[in-house]
Amino acid sequence: MMFDTLQHVIESLYASEINFGMQSFWDGGMSVWVGGDTGKEGYKTEYHIESDKLSTIGEVLIHLAVLQRPDSKFAKQFSKKKDEEKAQKLFDVWRTNYNMIMPMTECFPSWSGLSDAAKSSWIKLAVKLDEAPTMAIEEVQLDIIERLKPIMQNVEKVFDDLKSFQKTL
Repeated sequence: MMFDTLQHVIESLYASEINFGMQSFWDGGMSVWVGGDTGKEGYKTEYHIESDKLSTIGEVLIHLAVLQRPDSKFAKQFSKKKDEEKAQKLFDVWRTNYNMIMPMTECFPSWSGLSDAAKSSWIKLAVKLDEAPTMAIEEVQLDIIERLKPIMQNVEKVFDDLKSFQKTL
């Protein structure tokens, strides 16, 4: 859960008027649930978390709330953050590989250094990767090819200059 603390998840659930709860068992982990017999949900979605996995409580609450109330403000807020996390991972992999392939060329900024427009493009690509992986991979390949074209032109120019220099010797 890269962006959210348990406190933030609980505050967001409360602000979205989504009923939820947690109950601990002294030697058996915790149960968490979203919904209830009353209110907008009409039913409860529950999940048991083992004691060695308690650090996942926030993620489980997010997952249950999005399942329970997919059209809620909460679901939209946390789905967007999840898409941004995926996009950041995709960008980081791409950036690392690009910089390894072309170490002498432009070094791309970190995720935090990207413009909002660039982040938006990466988020769209990450979502597309979930929906149609082959198409998204082809899009990344085309992007790399486009970025390499000017570099290859510079390499060709350097070779031409070397050939010209060699002739003068």
